[in-house]
Amino acid sequence: MRIDIEKAKDEVKSLWNDAATLRANVEKEKTNLVELRQKENLAFAFALSLQEELSKIAFELNMVEERTKAAKLPLELQQASKELEHAKMNVMFARNEMEKAREEANQAQAEVNVVQLRIEATSREILALNASREIAVASANALQDYKHEVELEPQAERRNNNTTLSLEEYNVLCKKVQDAEDLAKKRVIRAVEKIKEAKEAEVRSLDRLDQLIKQIDDRRVALREAHEKANVAYDGKLAMENELRKRRAQHEKQRKTGSNADRMQIN
Repeated sequence: MRIDIEKAKDEVKSLWNDAATLRANVEKEKTNLVELRQKENLAFAFALSLQEELSKIAFELNMVEERTKAAKLPLELQQASKELEHAKMNVMFARNEMEKAREEANQAQAEVNVVQLRIEATSREILALNASREIAVASANALQDYKHEVELEPQAERRNNNTTLSLEEYNVLCKKVQDAEDLAKKRVIRAVEKIKEAKEAEVRSLDRLDQLIKQIDDRRVALREAHEKANVAYDGKLAMENELRKRRAQHEKQRKTGSNADRMQIN
């Protein structure tokens, strides 16, 4: 009986020891758990701080990027303005060239009209010269007939004829008729040469007129293309200006948002 009691006491003592050991282990685990929770809280706080820092860095990077774009945009706007001015100059140049070609075409048309008038005047001159030549030929034929009649007419009848010409007068008259005929021939030749020259000048003027008309068409096309490029450049400039205004407004909004966030962190 005594042995059982001692044995039971030993078992109880052993149980108390085991319980004490278990309690010590529990306390140790509690301590470890508290330390672990503290570490988790520190890690969570560090993660929050890191997240805030990353957000701040991302915001600053975005601000820098926007500032860089905003800094580049005026340069692009300046380039667009230069392109617009260049396009306007091209339009003005094309318009001046077309006006110049039109004036040259009008001048060429006037030259053609003058040449045509010269041809008409020369043609009338040839008609008049031909008439003079026919008169001279008729006069020469009449003198020739008169000479033939004189040769056949008897001497007595020639003395009684008051219209009889002396040989000297006849020769002088024949020479005048011949000179008139030769002069008429020369004038006709010169008139024909004038017409030929006038025709050649007319052909050259018409060719020049055709070239100028083609130049006008080409320059009209160039003017239309220059207008289109100017419109594109103008639209591009407007788009750049609108984009610049948007970026500035967005930058100002982000700046105000960043200032408010900094004040909230300080508070």
